[in-house]
Amino acid sequence: MNDPKLGDISYYRYPKRNCKIIDRSKMMDRITSLLKQNTDSTRVAILNGMGGQGKTILAINYCSQAKTKLLFHAIFWLDASSEETLLKGLITISDVVKGREDQLFDTSEARIRFMHQRIEEWNRPWLLIMDNYDDPGRLSNLTSYIPNSVHGSVLITSRQANLERLGSVINVPPMSKDESLLLLYDRCGAADEPDGEDEYAAKLVEMLGHLPLAIDQAGAYIRRRVGFSFSRFIREYRERKDSIWSKAPMVWDYKAPVYTTWEMSFDLIDEDKGNRDEKGRILTMLSFLDFRSISQEIFKVPRSLATSLNVNRLETPKWLHLILKGDGDWDLLKLEDLLTDFKDLSLIQLTAPGLGALQFSLHPLVSEWVKYRADPETRTQCLYEAILIVKLCLEAKLHLPTKVLLSVEAEQEVFRHQFSCMENLRTLQTEDSKLMGQSPYPEPSASSEARRRRATRMLERDVRDWSIQVQSMLSVPELQQEQAILNWLCSDDSSRIMFDLVSRTMEGTGQWFVHEIDVQNWLSSDYQMLWVVGKPGCGKSVIASQMVQLLMQTQPDAMCLFFFCNYTKEDTHLRILCALVRQASSQLSSTPMEVRSSFAQHAKSQTRPDYAEVTRLLFAVVVGRLALAKRVYIVIDALDELEKWDCRKLFEVIRQLVYAFSPSVSVMVTSRPSANLDDEFPDLKKFELATLTSDIELFLWVKSFIDELVTKRTPRAVRSFLEQKPNSLYQTYEYLLQQIRRQPAPDRDLGIWILMWLFYAIKPFQLRELQHAVSSMKLGADAGLFIEETSLVDMDLVSRVCAGLVVIDDETDAVRLNHYTVKEYLQSEKDRLIPGATNDITKSCIRYLSLKTFAAGPCPEAEIRDRVLKYPFATYAALYWVRHANQEQEALADEVVSEVARFLADRKLFDSWIQIVEYAENQASMEYGGSEEGEPPLSKMLARCSTPLEAAKEVGLDVRVLHLLDSME
Repeated sequence: MNDPKLGDISYYRYPKRNCKIIDRSKMMDRITSLLKQNTDSTRVAILNGMGGQGKTILAINYCSQAKTKLLFHAIFWLDASSEETLLKGLITISDVVKGREDQLFDTSEARIRFMHQRIEEWNRPWLLIMDNYDDPGRLSNLTSYIPNSVHGSVLITSRQANLERLGSVINVPPMSKDESLLLLYDRCGAADEPDGEDEYAAKLVEMLGHLPLAIDQAGAYIRRRVGFSFSRFIREYRERKDSIWSKAPMVWDYKAPVYTTWEMSFDLIDEDKGNRDEKGRILTMLSFLDFRSISQEIFKVPRSLATSLNVNRLETPKWLHLILKGDGDWDLLKLEDLLTDFKDLSLIQLTAPGLGALQFSLHPLVSEWVKYRADPETRTQCLYEAILIVKLCLEAKLHLPTKVLLSVEAEQEVFRHQFSCMENLRTLQTEDSKLMGQSPYPEPSASSEARRRRATRMLERDVRDWSIQVQSMLSVPELQQEQAILNWLCSDDSSRIMFDLVSRTMEGTGQWFVHEIDVQNWLSSDYQMLWVVGKPGCGKSVIASQMVQLLMQTQPDAMCLFFFCNYTKEDTHLRILCALVRQASSQLSSTPMEVRSSFAQHAKSQTRPDYAEVTRLLFAVVVGRLALAKRVYIVIDALDELEKWDCRKLFEVIRQLVYAFSPSVSVMVTSRPSANLDDEFPDLKKFELATLTSDIELFLWVKSFIDELVTKRTPRAVRSFLEQKPNSLYQTYEYLLQQIRRQPAPDRDLGIWILMWLFYAIKPFQLRELQHAVSSMKLGADAGLFIEETSLVDMDLVSRVCAGLVVIDDETDAVRLNHYTVKEYLQSEKDRLIPGATNDITKSCIRYLSLKTFAAGPCPEAEIRDRVLKYPFATYAALYWVRHANQEQEALADEVVSEVARFLADRKLFDSWIQIVEYAENQASMEYGGSEEGEPPLSKMLARCSTPLEAAKEVGLDVRVLHLLDSME
């Protein structure tokens, strides 16, 4: 049944896996069986076990498997460690599931009530994960927050026993011996059992009690020590454990193995004791925050505002130099290096949820350990530093509410940090009577005890008051509407891409470009449109990102708009213009009235502005900015990755802006020479990167070379790679293709199939869509077959079997070749590397559309959406199999021609195909997109036909298909 309340998309919001997860199939089956039971209310299962047993990892793995198998159409992850953290998560869900962008809420309570009602109305399966429900005293009435629905499932993770009242309890045991060994080998970087070490490996995991967290830590320690063996680890562990355990509190019992491995790893953080101590202080400070989710923004905002707001009354922490540049500016690369060191030792889990947005977490036991190992004075100082970071974030929002300093997610994160700091403050006050003797609120004339009490009250009051003010401000409908308008325009992908590019470049990158005379003339408005031309892989996108960063840093009063085109994302001129309007609106003190009015007109019907309207909006926001500032800069990267039609339409608007507001608007675009913009846009000043130095052309080759080099785990593998090292980018790709072909047959075939589909794809693939496409390669020719979940390929293998030539966007689940040059390489070698692709793709599409579900004929209109959701490759196959078949008609084998004819001749299959085409094109028309030149939509072409033969003629299929169809009628 079609459920309009759930919308046309599925929601999957849960932590991404940042390492290989050992399959614990029995546990997965147990969870699935409990959450798929037929009941008249929400099903609840509890993963119960000691800390470090891997409960959270099990839950993440279950979410991933459930998404792959489409067990649920919505999965949301909540932190249930306290009532406050749970409420923040529920509020976030309300923003995700609301039906209209203009839907606003007066209070947080109203948001939560709406969320409950919304989810309870859904008539398709959904899942809530409530993680870390370890202290019922901090969340006394958990059941009141669980929506009640026959379609609902809830999975809780907890160290707390006796939770049978909530649902079915699944006790999480230690890993089995085989599971423990697999985890150990993976974490220490061994592909298989090291020679002669299998006996010691078994002793090691037994010594650690088969505890996943301890094994993970041991593997990280061994991997960090070059040439380190399992036997040597056992020896060092035994030598140190007595002294370490003698200092550990009695309550640590089973945690002692983990505690020991952490202490051993801590010595590897830095060879210099001074730096090691400062890095330890950073780790201790982080443990006082909400250690389950910490983003880079809590560092960046306080650093950038501390001097201007004059609120930092503490002496600058010594560890700050570890994450600053020489001139005192923020250095994301240093922070990333520091966090990578922590990650390599398994002290934190490091992820990047959005491009350029580092996010990390500490395991609860790690947080407990780092606080325990610090002396009282260090604990006190680190707690102050954590509190003041939160304080600065909150003050920043109050002082500069119109400036985009924190993302919505980071704002919610700061509130969680505030709550955690206050909880830790009260705990340490109880444990240490001297706490607050040195505070950020000194009173020399008062006694030590009086100073302590007063400082405690003032600090608690300040943070509490700031929190209340900010939360009150954020709940104002006006600000909710501001965010709704930005979301309505488009997502902010370019900001993520830009910050990702900046984060991966070394300090000083691109400085030579800025000093070039043509670039200086562009910056000074001597000419307004600059075209930066360069060969593939020479670093054009990096140059563009560095220019955007320079403009932001050196032109604070100017408006800087930018967009990074990507050939895999179906970027259109309309999408780019909407993105520019979004960026411009967010840089103004308030959204222009023209944009507000447009939003009000479109929100109720859930439509978007057309070309003329978005052009008018862009002019409106530029005018609004020029009233306050002298300049507007626009940077557009990879213009050649747009279709020619979109490129022309985009530049119509860009040129109008430049001419209308000369000399206040300056535009820079980058592209390859093949873009052939000379004829289209003769007024562009060309700057050729390739003429500067041949070395820059090695940029992408060097990156690919290093990316492959770091995968070599032994001296022999490194030497072997260096001896046969590729000398060019294409030779690097050839080497990687050889690596794919050397894999075992199943992995080799999977890697080649994935590359084939991504190379020939007419539109970008989502992960699950590609999974079904690749799995369809194994279907037989008979109509009426099933495609079972157990026969679907494991897409977690994508990166490995494709040797890094394929990347998956964790944010959107889009799968793509990792660079445009990969596609060019495959184009030049396609006949050798992927012969017969036209036949394979056409057969796969036809066979997928002939599955038993579709062989039954069209379904009721109310069920078509559920049908294509269950079979995600159906829309691509229906829309594009004809285009694939027509690309190389002479290459179509006779057997494929026969399959096509039989498919069209089957009236039920034929009608089912037409139904999917009509549904898919109708859905696409509801989203904004550029008008394209060329043939009409497929559904309109088919609507003119009354028989399969007429349809085959209309879409231009091979004459052999026509002859076969004619003989069948």
